[in-house]
Order: sequence, then C-alpha cells, then structure tokens
Amino acid sequence: EYDQALDCYTKATELEPDNAAAWFDKGATLNRLGRAEDSLEFFSKSIALQPNDSAVWLNKGSALTQLGRDHEALLCYTKALEIKPDYLLAWYNMGNALNMLVRHQEASECYIKVLELDHNLAEAWVNLGLTLVYLGRPQEAFDCYITALEINPNSADAWHNKGLLLTKTYDGRQEAIACFAKAIELNPDFVDSWKAMGITLKDLDKFPDLKKYLEKAGKINEIPDS
Repeated sequence: EYDQALDCYTKATELEPDNAAAWFDKGATLNRLGRAEDSLEFFSKSIALQPNDSAVWLNKGSALTQLGRDHEALLCYTKALEIKPDYLLAWYNMGNALNMLVRHQEASECYIKVLELDHNLAEAWVNLGLTLVYLGRPQEAFDCYITALEINPNSADAWHNKGLLLTKTYDGRQEAIACFAKAIELNPDFVDSWKAMGITLKDLDKFPDLKKYLEKAGKINEIPDS
C-alpha cells in the first residue's frame, strides 16, 4: 500500500515540482516504510518551498530522531514550535529528544507543557515520571505513573515503571511483581519487564515461581542469568 502511494507522490512531484505538499507526502511515506534517511531529502524540499509548515519540521525531526541525530531533531522541533507554539506533538518529541541528550530538566518542562495542553495524555505522564526519576525525584515520578494508570489502565510502560520504583524497597517488591506481571500481560514481548520480574523474584528467593511463570508463558529460555 505504501509502495503504491510512494509511486503516486513521485509522479506528483514530477508533474508539480513546486508542490510542497507532494514532497512532504513522499517524505512521510518513506518514513513509514522505515526509510528515515531517504525521507530527509524530501522533507527538506518541502521546507524550501513552504518554510512555515510546522508539520514538515515535526516530521523531519521525527526522522532525525529515528536516526539517532537528536541534536538536529531538536532544532526541527524548536522550529516547529516557533511556528506553532501550542503544537503538542512537537513539545512531546522535544522532551524525548532532550532526554536522549541527558537534558532532563528541560525535558520535564516539555512534558509539563504537553500536559497543560492535554492533561489526559497518559504517555506524557509516563515520560514525565521517567524524567523525574532521572532527576532524583522518585515520589513525584511514582505519582505520575499512578496518574497515567488512572487515565490508561492498559499502559504497559506505566505498570513497568511503577514496578521498578517499588523494587527500591523490600516491602514494595511483592507489589512490583504484580506490576511486572500486568505489564507482561499487556505486552508479552516486554523484555525489560521479564528481566525485572526475574531479578525481583530472585531477590525474594522465589526463583521457582519465575520458572513456572516463564514455562506457562512459553518463555523458559528467557530466564535471566542475573
């Protein structure tokens, strides 16, 4: 389907080389096909024709993020926000990029801005919580995960991150196991939750329980060594 769409956009750009939307659509389609590097050329062509389109800057930034080029992506998100200051997705992506650049305080401010725009975005609560952990504020982080789960009880990331914080105290480890189990129920391929479950059960001298759990899930070969 995307390949056919790509052919159409290619033809459109041949017929109308000054059509910024066609260049953007071609870039976006390439990005969806996993060809982030190739998409950059076409986002840039679109920007050259229509430099005040915030969506193109956002999508170029997303492609750069996928390529691990977070400094460049940050410039794109900044430009998108100059054009459209209330662009929620640009604030969210900027927060992610800043976290990758270990600029956690600035990242937290981005997620707070996202939540000002949409208080019920569970993903932003999860990412704010993770950022607060980086900043050494675990209780506030825990509250973020609780809020995320109130909004979306099916957030595997929120269950997993809540579990990680609970493992910090012996009394919380039993509840942490339940959190990891819920995360795995929601996402059976959640490798980090499998590992965290294993480590926590071993810490509680319940390794046999882990073996039974993994056998039931058909993942006996994924028992962590440590």
